[in-house]
Amino acid sequence: GRGTLAFETGDPEGAVADFTRALEPGADPALLFNRAMALRAAGREEEAVTDLTRALELAPEDNEIREALQRL
Repeated sequence: GRGTLAFETGDPEGAVADFTRALEPGADPALLFNRAMALRAAGREEEAVTDLTRALELAPEDNEIREALQRL
């Protein structure tokens, strides 16, 4: 929730930090996707590609992740 709120209120770096904390217990494709969107908004596209690639590995059927990766 906090990461999404930070992103929606124009704080992509805060969103990245919140999503990173949420990912500490383990990889989750939705959290990786959200962090990738925050990274992209923060101008950190290379890191966003890394997160989207990992998210797609975890959820290969997720077209939203695939499309986001293609747009970067």
